[in-house]
Amino acid sequence: MVRYYRIPVLLIEFSQDKSFSFQSASDIGDDVTPNSIISKLSLLVLHFPRLRIVWSRSLYATAEIFASLKANQDEPDEVKAIRVGVPSEEGIVENDVRAENYNTSAVEFLRRLPGVTDSNYRAVMDGCESLAELALLPVEKLAELMGGQKAAKTLKDFLDAKYPTLL
Repeated sequence: MVRYYRIPVLLIEFSQDKSFSFQSASDIGDDVTPNSIISKLSLLVLHFPRLRIVWSRSLYATAEIFASLKANQDEPDEVKAIRVGVPSEEGIVENDVRAENYNTSAVEFLRRLPGVTDSNYRAVMDGCESLAELALLPVEKLAELMGGQKAAKTLKDFLDAKYPTLL
């Protein structure tokens, strides 16, 4: 979904006659374990930060959520939806968000830089063409893009820091 959709969404729908939770708060531990659904969801969100999770109490609530999300939107094109992610005869995949719009490695690198957050990385991407250009921006321009002087200074200090020598 992350590769082919601009806004990937995971729906977690509960049964109407069951509790609206995976486990009680007292059962949630500090360790990541392979059998814990909370651990699995945490890893999913960490690995796919653009993924949005929609929680629903029942199938009726899901219908209401979909109706509100679809408000003021065009009807989806069924033929186009079926073709998403399927290569054409020439081997071209239409709507490959990842390949067409940005270098995913560069975006992941950018998101891990100090001062760059979920709320400002898109503005940083829109404000410069490459990581090389980002490194050359003055702190004032970074502050505009990042939404604050503190985040800009943190990033600039990191980018301008000297390497320790290995002697």
